[in-house]
Amino acid sequence: MIRMKTLIIGSDGQLGSQLMEFMPNPTGGASRKGKDSMRLDISDVHEVENLILSEKPDVVVNAAAITDVDLCEREREMALKVNGIAVRSMARACSVIGSYFIHISTDYVFDGEKGMYKEDDAPNPPLNYYGISKLYGEASALAYDETLVVRTSGVFGYKQNFPLFVLKTLQGNGTVKCIDSFYSPPIHARLLARAIAELLGRRLRDNQRIRCKDIQIRACHENQGILRHRYGHCGAAAGGAVWYREREAPSRFLVGQLQGQGTTVLRLRVC
Repeated sequence: MIRMKTLIIGSDGQLGSQLMEFMPNPTGGASRKGKDSMRLDISDVHEVENLILSEKPDVVVNAAAITDVDLCEREREMALKVNGIAVRSMARACSVIGSYFIHISTDYVFDGEKGMYKEDDAPNPPLNYYGISKLYGEASALAYDETLVVRTSGVFGYKQNFPLFVLKTLQGNGTVKCIDSFYSPPIHARLLARAIAELLGRRLRDNQRIRCKDIQIRACHENQGILRHRYGHCGAAAGGAVWYREREAPSRFLVGQLQGQGTTVLRLRVC
C-alpha cells in the first residue's frame, strides 16, 4: 500500500471510528466532540476548509452527517449545512491541494420506486429532507473530479443504531413502531470501512474504476455471521449494501428541481 496521509472527518462516529482502523495511515481525525481527534464544527465552512488546507492530506474521507431522518425534517437548515454545504466546502478545499475525496452517502437519495439500484442509476427526487440534503452533498462532491461517492444503507455497529434500539426496546418489553413495507439490507460499520479501504487501495494500485459486486458478496456472508453473533437472528436482508460512483470527466452530474410536499425546496446544477 502506498504511504499517504488520510484525514477522516467524523472520526468518532459509528463508521468513522472503524475507518480509523482500516484506512491507510490515518494520520488525523476530526469530529464535533474532538475527544480523541481534532475538534471540528462541520457546520462552519471556514473551519472545514481551513482544516483541510492546513493538514494537506492525500485523502479526505467524510463520514460525518446528520442521519436522523426526523431531525432533518425539524432542523432543515442545519441538515443542509452539515449534509450538503459542508461537503461542498470539503470538495472545494480538496481541489485546491489535490486531495482524493471520499464521501459517504445513502440510498435515501432515491425515491424507492424502482428498487435494486445500481451505481449509475440517477437519483429521483428524494422523499424527505434527509435525502435532499444528502443528494446536495453528492452533487457537490462529484463536481470535483477526484471524488469517490459511496452510497450505503442500514449501517449498524457498536454504537446507537436501529438494530440496537429494537433490541433494547424489546428487551424492556417496549413496543417498536416501524414501517412494514420498507426493505433495507444492513451492513456492519466494520465491513463497510473495510470495503471503502479496499476501494481506495485498488484505485491507488491499479487506478481502477471498479464495481462493488465482489466486495458486496463477501460482505453479505460476513454480515450474516455478525448479525447472528450480536442479535441472534439473521434475516434474508442481511446483504450489505455498498454502491459507489466516481466522477468521470467530462460527464455531467445534474440535479434539477427537488420537490418536497409540492414545493421546490432546492434547485441545483453542477457541471
